[in-house]
Amino acid sequence: MSNKSEEKAERFSNSGKADYPSDHNEAAKKEEEAEKKGSEVASNQAGEFKVPCFGGVKGNGSDFEMSEEEYTKLQKQEEKYREIGQKILGLADININGTRPWDMKINNPLIYRRVIQKGTLGLGEGFMEGWWDSNDFFALDQFFSQALTGGIEYYFPNNAKDTMNILKAKLFNPQTKSKSKKVGLQHYDIGNTFFENMLGKYMQYSCAYWEKTVVGEEEEEDEKASKEEVVTKTTPPKRKSCIPGTRIVQVKTLEEAQMIKLKMIGDKLNLTPRNGNDQDDAEHPLLEVLDVGCGWGGLALFLAEHYYVKVTGITISEEQKKMAQERTQHNGNITILNQDYRDMKFERKFNRIVSVGMFEHVGPKNYKTYFKHIHRLIDETDEEAVFLLHTIGSKTTMDSADQWYLKYIFPGGCLPSISNFGKSIEGLFVVEDLHNFGYFYGKTLLAWRENFLNYWMTNPPERQREDGSMFFRTFYYFLSSSAGAFLCRDLQLWQTVLSVKGLKGYPHSVRP
Repeated sequence: MSNKSEEKAERFSNSGKADYPSDHNEAAKKEEEAEKKGSEVASNQAGEFKVPCFGGVKGNGSDFEMSEEEYTKLQKQEEKYREIGQKILGLADININGTRPWDMKINNPLIYRRVIQKGTLGLGEGFMEGWWDSNDFFALDQFFSQALTGGIEYYFPNNAKDTMNILKAKLFNPQTKSKSKKVGLQHYDIGNTFFENMLGKYMQYSCAYWEKTVVGEEEEEDEKASKEEVVTKTTPPKRKSCIPGTRIVQVKTLEEAQMIKLKMIGDKLNLTPRNGNDQDDAEHPLLEVLDVGCGWGGLALFLAEHYYVKVTGITISEEQKKMAQERTQHNGNITILNQDYRDMKFERKFNRIVSVGMFEHVGPKNYKTYFKHIHRLIDETDEEAVFLLHTIGSKTTMDSADQWYLKYIFPGGCLPSISNFGKSIEGLFVVEDLHNFGYFYGKTLLAWRENFLNYWMTNPPERQREDGSMFFRTFYYFLSSSAGAFLCRDLQLWQTVLSVKGLKGYPHSVRP
């Protein structure tokens, strides 16, 4: 990195260091007892173990005393944790205090104990509190791509609390109506101004589409863009168009990438475009579209402005509903409601149904119920009626999400697998198209992260909020770890088109 980049990274890194106690393991109660006495975070000389500065040893000026025998025992324990941690990270080609961007920079040697005892929850909380960083602060996504590719999460011992959460998810329903409301309150109701600045013009909190097919041979501008692209281990080879006389080009801005995604959805739904005509007319009857999980109304507004449709959107977040209504009130073809998908009781049927970035909150115990509600509301008399589902997907079947994400980002969230999906639509729908573009979600998250960093550094009131440093590092960790998971293809993004009885004729697939 250049000196300027290093200064910027240091500024961001330091902006997030919290100095209040956390609830780490019972085995570390000596450190906790000392921490309560108000001393500092552990030594930055992470290469060698020192007694945690949460307290100290007899004679170092602290009123917390530790016998030489206790000190020696604690030192041996921490050295063992460090040895195990270094071996596990080595499996993913991650070095401790190394020189590569994705290497792990240790600010507190107790991070080894915390991660080994609490798994990914300990890793996330450790970052939130400034116990570690990636060597290049802006390469945290690369750290996670390395870690996930190396499969190091499988080497952590099972945490009893994690096991209980998985058992609870198997036995009970973590996504009831009342619990689902908690998602809106904890995450989506953070503040509309914050999300506006992070997500951009279209307010799309879902994966953008970063490619388009254009007519003609490669131009000088394309070649220049290819040379300027930052290449990492997860950068894919350049794709070629299979259509003669055309080429695939990379989209440069988040705004254009989201617009391409929105248009692709409209085209996959087989809607009639307005082609610049903003007036309704008898020649083009308006199709009824239901948007399940409409967010801030970005998709509803785009469809109503560009296609002959009437859109009804539902969201579980009161804040999203208010903003969606404000953004769409000028358009008489849009209705926004605040309700759970299980409360949908419309007297009419819909020609098209779409759900973008909402299915992740439904949960395995509710998948079948969800698809039955969609099936009940789709107009089977319309031979072109389809349901488009846009969701993050997992390569393995799971009953509960990562514990850090459940606690700090999406309570009750759980990612579906192809197996979950197939069993849930059995007897209800025909799959017309399945489109996986998960790599683009990694690029989308990095674009959001850039917007988040710019917003944070240009808005002093955000940095001065009571939980400012913790909020910054929490959200930065969320965006970076998620980006890393998509870029290395550990997570997927599926856009699926479903029909009730099967569409007649040709395959129903659309690609920009």
